[in-house]
Amino acid sequence: MPVQIKIAVSTVIEKDGKFLMVEEPTNDGIRIKQPSGRLIFGETPQDGAIREVLDVSKQRVILTGFISAYQLMRESNGAAFIQLCFCGKVGSVVPEVVKDKNDIHCVWLTHDEIIFRKREHRNPMVEQCILDYKAHVLPISAVKAFFI
Repeated sequence: MPVQIKIAVSTVIEKDGKFLMVEEPTNDGIRIKQPSGRLIFGETPQDGAIREVLDVSKQRVILTGFISAYQLMRESNGAAFIQLCFCGKVGSVVPEVVKDKNDIHCVWLTHDEIIFRKREHRNPMVEQCILDYKAHVLPISAVKAFFI
C-alpha cells in the first residue's frame, strides 16, 4: 500500500528573544517542538497554524510570514509529512479555550536553550525552522489555498 503523506503546519513565535515551544510526552520521553499539528480538511494552512497555536497554548497568534516547507520521512515507521512553517507573534490569551491535549506544556526558550535540548527535538525541523526564520521570511501570501 502506498504511503500517505500527511500535511502539517507549525508556527515559530518569538517574543523578547525567546521562542514558544511545546513539550510533549512521547514513547521516547519528553520531546520539544514548535506549536504544530495536522492540517484539517477544509482549512487553509494559515487557519490551521492559527488553530494549532490556540489549541496548545490558549493564545491567539497573528501570522506575520511564511518560513518554508519541509519534507520528513521516517523509515522506521513509514511516516511521511510535509510541514508548512509560518511565523507570528502572540496576541491575546483566550482563557475559555480548552487545551487540545492536557499532557503538553508550553515553555518559552531562548535559541541557545533550544540547541542545548537538541536531543529532545521532536524532529530535525525544530531547529531548522528557527534557523530559516532568522535567515529569511516570505510574505504569508506565498502560501495559497484553492477550494473548488
